[in-house]
Amino acid sequence: MVAVGLLTIFLGTACAGSTASTLPASKDHPVADLTILFFTASWCEPCHAVQPILEKFARKHPKEVRFVPVDFDQSPDEAARWEVREIPVVILLSNQGKILLRADGADRETLRNLPMALEDTLKRAHERSQARESQFCENGLFCCGSGTLLGCSW
Repeated sequence: MVAVGLLTIFLGTACAGSTASTLPASKDHPVADLTILFFTASWCEPCHAVQPILEKFARKHPKEVRFVPVDFDQSPDEAARWEVREIPVVILLSNQGKILLRADGADRETLRNLPMALEDTLKRAHERSQARESQFCENGLFCCGSGTLLGCSW
């Protein structure tokens, strides 16, 4: 885990219960390299400062990023599941459901660092995704370094 201001990057942390059933893929919402969960509320002034940054990033990368705003007041169970006690909170998930970045709050430093953190996290997620794809052999089997074939569990 690396802390940058209030941005905390969790590298490869599995998130309990973050499965395809929570964030379903569909024709309109294919599995993205990165999913942004944004815990917000209409009354939250700091949230209004963060949201345009996230929306701009999602528009810039429409095929790689899925933006999911979650209303803190209307979804208390979801907020509790993600351990969100105050807002705004931004959680970036890989397409395997791992937490790659979590940003709590909207102080000046967080707002300044958030765009770069989003770009860096997307780049890392994309690189990881490409590395996994390049390791697949025929018939959906996964090649490990020794040449042994393993069934894919992704």
